[in-house]
Amino acid sequence: MNDRVNCDGCAYSQDTPIDPNNLTAARMLTCRRYPPVPVAMHTPQGVMIQTLYPMVTKANWCGEYLDTRTVSYAKEGGA
Repeated sequence: MNDRVNCDGCAYSQDTPIDPNNLTAARMLTCRRYPPVPVAMHTPQGVMIQTLYPMVTKANWCGEYLDTRTVSYAKEGGA
């Protein structure tokens, strides 16, 4: 697990706004690696479709990036 770069250090993540109703809640990140996805939201007027980026925690990891500072290529079977 030490060879992973988590979402907190990813170039595609962005902090979400602070929740004014819960100031002690952990801050989430918005993952902008892929396009936003449509989400159906129920409102008093009916169903509304909105596109949203996925929400991730700072410890999440998508598997696309390896931290080359801690992974040697010889360890992965290279020269």
